[in-house]
Amino acid sequence: MESFKENMVHNTETRRANDRNRKRKRLASETNEEREARLAHRRERYRQKIANETEEQKADRRNRNRNASKRRRTLS
Repeated sequence: MESFKENMVHNTETRRANDRNRKRKRLASETNEEREARLAHRRERYRQKIANETEEQKADRRNRNRNASKRRRTLS
């Protein structure tokens, strides 16, 4: 019999897999107009987030991006 913890892990993995499948089906069935609207909304939210950042948050984001870029260069 599965332990409680193993069962929880199994349930979590199953839920994530179902969420991924549901998202994949939804994205596969959307029209080009729906896709454009979704991406435009996403871009607008990102722009608002960037516009409302403090200087410290901007510096943190730039450093994170710079460090990630360095990691990608060393891995390839």
